[in-house]
Amino acid sequence: MIDVVSELGERNRNLYGLVAWVGFKQTKVNFEQRDRKAGSSKWTTRKLVKLALDSLVQFSSAPIRLMSYIGLAFASIGFLYATVLVGRAVFIRRGPEGWTSVVVAVLVIGGVQLLMLGLLGEYLWRGVDETRQRALYIIDKRKSTDYNRERSS
Repeated sequence: MIDVVSELGERNRNLYGLVAWVGFKQTKVNFEQRDRKAGSSKWTTRKLVKLALDSLVQFSSAPIRLMSYIGLAFASIGFLYATVLVGRAVFIRRGPEGWTSVVVAVLVIGGVQLLMLGLLGEYLWRGVDETRQRALYIIDKRKSTDYNRERSS
């Protein structure tokens, strides 16, 4: 595991995330934590929050996809509301008054903008993922087969 993590060429490393990402079998080691003899921990709440955010950004495209889904939801609500307003204007002969058309415009334009930002974010995520050059597969054990012996002879 140490060899695999050492070979990863990332500059901004999140060691906890990389150890989990390589996928080797993990186990729990129970121990009694003693009080610190000197000084205090350098892991402040701010650093822990940064670690959590770094983990989310480095190992998940979920925030970008969430932005796309929220944008799609807002745009859909805006289009649905616009359809209701047009239906009211045609069938009830009562057009939108004042703020309703502004709400529709804000929902549709804002939703489409969020959706487009999410799509751009997907492109960026995939580009960044390619530049990390992480291994596609990590082989834990090799089994010797007749095929391998024949190829090496």
